[in-house]
Amino acid sequence: VVMNQGLIALSKKDYAAAEQAFGKSAGVEELNEALGVFYMKKGDYNAAVKAFGDVKSNNAALAQILVKDYSKAKATLAGVETPNANTYYLMAVLGARTNNEQMVVSNLKKSVSMDAAKAQQAATDLEFAKFDISSIK
Repeated sequence: VVMNQGLIALSKKDYAAAEQAFGKSAGVEELNEALGVFYMKKGDYNAAVKAFGDVKSNNAALAQILVKDYSKAKATLAGVETPNANTYYLMAVLGARTNNEQMVVSNLKKSVSMDAAKAQQAATDLEFAKFDISSIK
């Protein structure tokens, strides 16, 4: 319950209350994921990667991308139990960051097939500025 209160505080950008609640949540199984998100919100991506550990989630992969550990991010995304539009979008970002146009296009297509709004997001995302994503609809 206290960890969930920390997540609520985090969503309200009350970082002090979130940190305090997380500090009182030692031993909670999901605490590392919550701490990972906390550190990401604060901009401490290295601490986020450390907190996430071996968790296979979109948030963990995003933290890994932000610290430029692309191979670990790719493995993390490949391990996501139920991939969604965001999972494939992040794989497309990895493609862009590693200059792999085929990875960009194929993953954007999967992402857009799951969530049509991702097409608009991709069209304005600077990650994809140097790639031809006109086939993404």
